[in-house]
Amino acid sequence: MKPRSKQTTCAAAKPDGSPCSARVQEGSPFCFFHDPAKAQERLASQSRGGQGTRASSQPIDAPEFTAETVSDLGPLIVGTINQLRRREITTNEATAICNLANTLIKVLDIRDEQKLRDAQRLLPGLDEEKGLYDPRAEQEN
Repeated sequence: MKPRSKQTTCAAAKPDGSPCSARVQEGSPFCFFHDPAKAQERLASQSRGGQGTRASSQPIDAPEFTAETVSDLGPLIVGTINQLRRREITTNEATAICNLANTLIKVLDIRDEQKLRDAQRLLPGLDEEKGLYDPRAEQEN
């Protein structure tokens, strides 16, 4: 059985004066955060901290994206796939872009359905004008 160290918590005090309650490192009376011998290692860890989770950002001069039809979304989806594969964007960013693209598809579909309904309402009056094609006239003959 391994002999236990007498001191299990850090010998340092917190900035408010209360004792540090972190566990000591093996062979040291201090935790990693208070050990003077670990100052350089701590600094390196702090400078690396968050770099793996930092969100990437599109360049400031990235062009505006516009879509008038559902087919206009194809290049956006393909571009997003390629950016994700090259690790230029995070999976969260790719997911957000795809969710927004799906929402835009629904908006464009609703707009197109509304245009179709509007056109269908106008067509009965248009077939009376001279020179317009009337598919009902062929069915009557």
